[in-house]
Amino acid sequence: YTWSPEGTSPRKWIDQNLTPDLKNKFGITVNRIDAVYEGCDLAPMKVVCTVDEEIKAGKTTTGGSVDLIWINGANFAKMKELGYLYGPFATLIPSAANFDFTDSAIAFDKGIPIDGLEMPYNTAQSVFIHNEITVPNPPKTIPALVAWIKANPGRFTYAKPSLDFMSAALIRHFFLYYAGEGFPGGSKSDLQGPFNAEIYNARAPAVWAILNEIEPSLYQQNGAPFYPDTHDEIRPLTGNETVWIDFSFQHTEASTRILTDNDPWPVHMQGYTMDDGTIADTNYLAIPINAQNKEVALTAVNYITSAPSMFTRATPGTWGALQAFDPEAQEIKEWDVAFNYINRDEATPPVEELAAVRTGDLCIEYVNKINEDWVTQVYNK
Repeated sequence: YTWSPEGTSPRKWIDQNLTPDLKNKFGITVNRIDAVYEGCDLAPMKVVCTVDEEIKAGKTTTGGSVDLIWINGANFAKMKELGYLYGPFATLIPSAANFDFTDSAIAFDKGIPIDGLEMPYNTAQSVFIHNEITVPNPPKTIPALVAWIKANPGRFTYAKPSLDFMSAALIRHFFLYYAGEGFPGGSKSDLQGPFNAEIYNARAPAVWAILNEIEPSLYQQNGAPFYPDTHDEIRPLTGNETVWIDFSFQHTEASTRILTDNDPWPVHMQGYTMDDGTIADTNYLAIPINAQNKEVALTAVNYITSAPSMFTRATPGTWGALQAFDPEAQEIKEWDVAFNYINRDEATPPVEELAAVRTGDLCIEYVNKINEDWVTQVYNK
């Protein structure tokens, strides 16, 4: 079960790469079924209800119709809560050696420990973007960014996090620092796991204080900070060099916008990472506890997370998906030249730099609370 609408890269990779590979190498037949995101009162994906119905019908450990799911977030959390996932298996299969399961961006799925119940598939990672001419030495920590914003009024801004996914992720970097290691006696690890109201209520005011502090130095329109509804409205300001530092949850953002034919960015825009981490959002593969073909699913997962398979997914002409592998893993080192060839663009941070600062995201309860409270504590303050 996978998100793979007609014409999308996931469908192309599954149909043209994975399906023939599994058939030719292992005699496995892939039956790709597009995920449905309605009709289930348990979770966003309907497949969660499919597994639930089959288990309640007596197919508790085998006989289920679902062998493998592309999954993360709320769907994983619900299946884990209900005990509907097979495993732990992720750290036991051979290709587990390609991943660092102590990395918070892998060990936690939207704040929920994966506990070996799902295997890393692809990832997305946030980056900051600087103008190399006007900002040759960009700030590499969140406190340094705050100082830079104050020293360069009008050269930075963000959209309403209550409405925009991109800027919501940006604000979480401020939260992870000022409610984490930047809070007296605090740590970023305090914020991993389920929502903690006591920690949030004690530390969130420090975040709002900083965001209010930088507000007069943000890009202004009509005498007020410019908080557009979407971050896409900021991109032209970056392109015309009004904004000097930008943000994206797509690590190739600068490269893509430099190369586009539609209002291209200047060639001196450069993606970079923060020394204190940039948020990564990993997605996973999971096997239902009642899967009929568990051994087949394990074989498929092991191949999907091998270096040759990850290479085909990372190839721009096929999918271009960023991979969650550990660059220091032996098999990955053997493929280092190939991965560097397809991943490296002058305006895109190298995979080693991205992997070194990968930071796990907050659970959805933190995300929603931060977005809601930003409205009252910053926007309407």
